Amino acid sequence: MSDPVSHSLRLLWALAAGVLLYLYISRNRRRLPVPPGPPGLPIIGNLLQAPKSEVWKVYQKWSQQYGPVIAVKYGHKTSIILSSAQVVHELLGRRSLKYSERPKLIGLDQVTRGLHSGLMPYGPRWRAARALQGTFLRPSIARKYRPLQEVQSQRVIHDLLTTNDFSRCFHRFVTGLFLTLAYGMPMWPDQSVLEEWDALSRRKAHLVEPAFSVTGPMAEFFPFLTCLPAKWQDECNDMYNGRTRVFGRYLRMAQSAKSWNWVKQQSTHKAAQELDATEHAHVMGSLGEAALTPYHALRTILLAIYLHPVAVAQAQAELDRVVGTDRLPTFEDIPQLPYVNAFIKEAVRWRTVMPMFTPRVMREDDEYMGYHIPNGSTVLLNQWAIDHDESTFPMPEEFRPERWIDDPSLPSFFFGLGHRACPGEQVGNDSLFIVTSRVLWAFHVGKDREGCDIQPQSMYKSVGSTFINPVPHFDVCFTPRDQARQSLIEEGFDAAEKDASVLLDQIKDTCQAI
Repeated sequence: MSDPVSHSLRLLWALAAGVLLYLYISRNRRRLPVPPGPPGLPIIGNLLQAPKSEVWKVYQKWSQQYGPVIAVKYGHKTSIILSSAQVVHELLGRRSLKYSERPKLIGLDQVTRGLHSGLMPYGPRWRAARALQGTFLRPSIARKYRPLQEVQSQRVIHDLLTTNDFSRCFHRFVTGLFLTLAYGMPMWPDQSVLEEWDALSRRKAHLVEPAFSVTGPMAEFFPFLTCLPAKWQDECNDMYNGRTRVFGRYLRMAQSAKSWNWVKQQSTHKAAQELDATEHAHVMGSLGEAALTPYHALRTILLAIYLHPVAVAQAQAELDRVVGTDRLPTFEDIPQLPYVNAFIKEAVRWRTVMPMFTPRVMREDDEYMGYHIPNGSTVLLNQWAIDHDESTFPMPEEFRPERWIDDPSLPSFFFGLGHRACPGEQVGNDSLFIVTSRVLWAFHVGKDREGCDIQPQSMYKSVGSTFINPVPHFDVCFTPRDQARQSLIEEGFDAAEKDASVLLDQIKDTCQAI
């Protein structure tokens, strides 16, 4: 037998060696430089250089000068900007766990109290929320919602026969789909309900945007200023209380509804016991705000339909060949409609509605390309720069759907990636496909009734915020491609099942069979 003292000494030496190795690696890592970036001033860093609008273009210019990974300093905060698909795949994809935290921003925390599912701090509560969302959003389940999406999209093209107000039609589609699935509400809620949810999202964006913006409240960069009274803090508190009341009311409605819904679906999961009623209400309600992303994407796709008639002609020829004129496009047609799918991908690349992704925060130190990325740094994905990288997308300003057919491996981060990827990607993609394919199949999209044309350059101006930049308002006119299609739309909608509870119970049966 070995001497116990010798054994203890060997363990001690091994422990000491491990500690020394750790200290050596840590010291060398700290000696590595942070990524390059524009020079700043003491204390305030790059605050005076902070872009006040179209930050993605400024960051792209800096990345062209300093490289695909750059660092900027705003007050005491370091921000790492990623502007290359290869870099994003490596850091936010393969090393996702290190980059999975969200920033604790003062204004954001006042509004959400850490309960927004997409902005929630990484930890047990976030994992519980994601587990619950998986009970109704994982792809195998989400594909069961397609019959409901088909009926909802029938309403879209039916209404476009008599109105050119596509924004209202798209908004009713995405919000109505969410309210039906999440809370068991009728498929087409009253306008007052739509306005209530729209107001929640808009007010939150109005208050939270300054927190994300590099030109936002100085308290975000110098936290000691929170000791001083500020009007925006009172507004944020009022917003949180209002959101809690609305989300709680809809949660109780869903629990007492007769039909299946997401609230009921998640209640049977063991993770449901880890969240209280207020947390449940906010986790579900915040998904409704995420519905604004496909809404803005549909508006962008429609703009592309108007501005690019050659591509539209190819898409419609494909639809006519595969679908014909005696039925509407369905989800079963997806494999036979590669150009239509490419049209959608190109539209959300060509004029992305999310030029900068929601920030992440480093959970630990990392090293990449010989640079030190410090723990606690804010990490930003410059989607606009990636979508306009000429080495990946030659002639990026041109609308060319065929590029996605020629190279199916082209990068697309529309729904994010890694641990923070959007859990509703399947529902979102399906919504974009069914509405786009049916609008293309049914209509010619032309000048508005006054004959006014849309100037393409006016559609590129920034009208949004740091992270959401929807296309500006525009008007078009919808004309049925022929009488047969118009009749089919009218007759099909009249015959469609409009009772949400019937469709929801069918979904329940198919979900239980999985």
